[in-house]
Amino acid sequence: MKKSVIGLGLLLLAGLIYLVMHWGNIQRLLLVKNFLDPVKVVTNFAQAGEAFHKRELKVSAPLHEWENNPRPLPEKINLLGQTITPQSYMEDTDSVALLVIKDGKILFEDYYKGAEPEDHRISWSVAKSFLSSLIGAAIDRGEIKSVDDTMETYAPALKGTVYEGVAIKDVLRMSSGVRFSEDYFDSNSDVVKMTNILAIKGSLDEFTTRYKERDFQPGEFIRYVSIDTHAIGMVLSGATGQTPSENFEKVLGSQLGFSQGIHYITDSHGGEYVLGGLNMSARDYALFGQLFLQEGKWKGQDIISKDWVHESTSRADIPRADGGPLGYGYQWWRPVLRDGALYQDDFYAAGFYGQFIYVNPKANMVIVKLSVFKDSSETDENGLPHGVRATEFFRELTAHYADQN
Repeated sequence: MKKSVIGLGLLLLAGLIYLVMHWGNIQRLLLVKNFLDPVKVVTNFAQAGEAFHKRELKVSAPLHEWENNPRPLPEKINLLGQTITPQSYMEDTDSVALLVIKDGKILFEDYYKGAEPEDHRISWSVAKSFLSSLIGAAIDRGEIKSVDDTMETYAPALKGTVYEGVAIKDVLRMSSGVRFSEDYFDSNSDVVKMTNILAIKGSLDEFTTRYKERDFQPGEFIRYVSIDTHAIGMVLSGATGQTPSENFEKVLGSQLGFSQGIHYITDSHGGEYVLGGLNMSARDYALFGQLFLQEGKWKGQDIISKDWVHESTSRADIPRADGGPLGYGYQWWRPVLRDGALYQDDFYAAGFYGQFIYVNPKANMVIVKLSVFKDSSETDENGLPHGVRATEFFRELTAHYADQN
């Protein structure tokens, strides 16, 4: 009896020691499992860096001070043939922030569902467009010679993987052909397995090198798979000798005037979650949109070359594997074509659950919308992707403000 009690005590002690030693991993795993809980999602999206591993970015430029030119939202808009109020659309899509900027001045800014202007909210796939800009800067500096170079030229770890022999441009525009399932609501999908690495010990780089098979030839179709973005991050690191966050600090953080405390979520090895782990405020996201609106120029300096801005945001002449209507560039989206000169050159960054940076060069406007919209990656009642509906909402706001001074 005494031995049994001692054995039980030792077992409980061992269990307690295990919990103490792995408590951080257990907390992160629980957070991943409950990250999209409807009750907690607004807070979770603003506090992702508090539970995961993270790397805070050094921002050396003074905080950018936006000028204000307040204008009300339009009373009504015509959204795909339906007359609605902007407020009803914002409510229907679970928005937490809306920021409208024209001529470098804030026309409208508001926050919802308890969100605050200072929140550093997770970007999800909006981060992909940031990474694309850093690739452009590396090309501008000559550290990457061409997007026609193959991936393993700069990332030797990709030899023997599906990415060996594939041109950088084919991975930038999501046409690598890699066999990868992108379904955040399927616990067995590849993208969920990749995200779970953030909660436990593991390397995103090592995970990426496991992929050997493809479903189609590179450059044949565009099919959105987030692992392509991580592979691009490996190319950036190999070409520059610096991590993506260090490239961010050098190229963007030293110039644009982001707020302090912006950060990347990382794996346990410090590998940055470049496909969706950037965290910053709505105004910070707007700064990046403004940079691209200004063709890569900031305060008279070329931060990103004009050529890269145009090349990366141009619609790739490759069909979508799913037959979808939206165009794609180098980690930037192009909306469905629409009549009218005002809408010919617009483009946007987009992320899971309804994160957007919309840029309209003709109207000299940037719109940021942050959300906790579960159905953002689905289709609406008319069978249209919600990304189409969102960009039409932005276009309606653009048309309303276009002629206002």
